[in-house]
Amino acid sequence: MVSGKIVRTFDGHTDMVNAMAISANSLYLISGSNDRTARIWDLKNWKPLHVLQADSWKVTAVAFTDDSKYCATGSNDGIVKVWDVLTGKLIHTRSLPELYIRDIAFTKDNASILIGAKLKEGDQFGGRLIESGLQPMKPKELPAETKTKMQISLDSLMEIRPLTRQDSIKFKSILNPQNTPKSALPKSNATDKALEKPVIYKTPMKSEK
Repeated sequence: MVSGKIVRTFDGHTDMVNAMAISANSLYLISGSNDRTARIWDLKNWKPLHVLQADSWKVTAVAFTDDSKYCATGSNDGIVKVWDVLTGKLIHTRSLPELYIRDIAFTKDNASILIGAKLKEGDQFGGRLIESGLQPMKPKELPAETKTKMQISLDSLMEIRPLTRQDSIKFKSILNPQNTPKSALPKSNATDKALEKPVIYKTPMKSEK
């Protein structure tokens, strides 16, 4: 029978706790506080595992990935950080200074984070999708029967390695938005500097020396 009695109390935060989440594997709990930290707790032995230093305003949102390997913290100064659960290592940081972050959640593939937020200027609320830094956001998949040979070739290449600038020239008809003026598309002999401006990459580009 559920008694409603307190099973365990976690002590450590020095200010109000704003958000908590339990990992999908039920092994960890994360808490975010006004003391500018988030804490990961081991639910097997009821002990603190890591103190995550947000180094920003109060931590207002926390979340785990579905595989329980990573977690994220969101703060009221618009900072989102992604952490490794086992090591406590910081993986990725994203700054959105125009937002008060209210809630966050990972997508199923861990590639993106959905943010529930309020604009600092005005009373508007809404959602925003950002990259998590854990893996690249993939371009929208086309139905197999509608894919061209070039699209199939690009898909195969992306599974092997990150795209380069030369790839973006070869596949510019796919990687560039449909409404990009033809005059803005780079020519095959365009320099790297000229290429940077008009091309909108949908995948991270490998640094080229």
